[in-house]
Amino acid sequence: MADIGRRGVTLAVACVGLLSGSTVACGDQGGDGGTAEPVVTSDPVATFAPLVELHDRERWWPISADEFIDYSTFNWSNEPCFNDRTVSIGGPRLRLERDEPEPITDPRRLGGWRSYRGRPLRRDCERPRPVTYETTQHTRPYDGPGRAAGLRAGEGFFLDLLTAKLDGDPDISPTEPRRLRGVPAYVDRRPWRRPGGRAGLRIDYWLLYGLEFPRPEAMGDYVEHEGDWEHVAVLLRRAADGRRYVPVSLRLHLDGQAHDLAWSSLELAAADRARGATHPVVYAARGSHTLYPSPGARDVSRTWRGRRLTLQDETAACPSCVEWRTWELLEPLRDQPWHGYGGGWGVTNALGDVNSGPLGPFSHR
Repeated sequence: MADIGRRGVTLAVACVGLLSGSTVACGDQGGDGGTAEPVVTSDPVATFAPLVELHDRERWWPISADEFIDYSTFNWSNEPCFNDRTVSIGGPRLRLERDEPEPITDPRRLGGWRSYRGRPLRRDCERPRPVTYETTQHTRPYDGPGRAAGLRAGEGFFLDLLTAKLDGDPDISPTEPRRLRGVPAYVDRRPWRRPGGRAGLRIDYWLLYGLEFPRPEAMGDYVEHEGDWEHVAVLLRRAADGRRYVPVSLRLHLDGQAHDLAWSSLELAAADRARGATHPVVYAARGSHTLYPSPGARDVSRTWRGRRLTLQDETAACPSCVEWRTWELLEPLRDQPWHGYGGGWGVTNALGDVNSGPLGPFSHR
């Protein structure tokens, strides 16, 4: 790992116990962090974008949303009828490969321009019901509360990624430090107010993978799923001049809980030797891609069809690990033509929510 600032590593490691199962947030939850004044900047999006450390034995790498769509069939799920309908099919190359007549998927229609529409079947699994759903509605199959009214559990839109693309087909530089190239992180900014404090800024960074396959892999049949959106946020306050921002904390999302870590507790990296360390370092677990503030192994519990499973998240810091310097390719989330799509990113599995493709950044519309 090159040019890594090691400020606050001891405190970051101490947070691991809380981040491995506790619902108590670690570190600052809205305060100003440590005693030393952090970097103040008018360009917080690039300045504080994370450095993601990817495990050197990772098999399932990041992928761009454009490539994911380009190599997916787009479908309407009619579970439990087992009679899915193909709406469209990826890009020109996938259409040629699959030799299917369906039209090519237009990402703009996923995001709301002349939206694709789906009609669920009646219980006889033959005739459609007299209701129509659009791609901008929350239709991801097997999701919980918030889905469009009238949908049965397994009904809704989903993208089914080509098997050959599940590993992301990464471009990784061969020299050390090894770097992931050409895959964007999607970024969104929105107002944020500290409890009892002044208005600030929240910057969300969204990362996409072709497959989530938690370890140990012998249990993968239970919890693997196509598509994997990961998410990290930087919380900032306004500087005294009202135009610039100061980082307060980093927000990680684990086990359905938000955990805020004080900026002073984080490991930071520099973009180059000429600048100070400003990029929070997060470690992506092998297979699951869950983000942690420090390397190590952690037991993680999952519930699958009433069973309690123990998996292991393993993160690493090593010379052969792969750096994803997200600031090198940031794309505004709200400018993406597919933004607003409310279906699944990955094939729908009749086993239910855990095994079906996730929703993605639908709520950030």
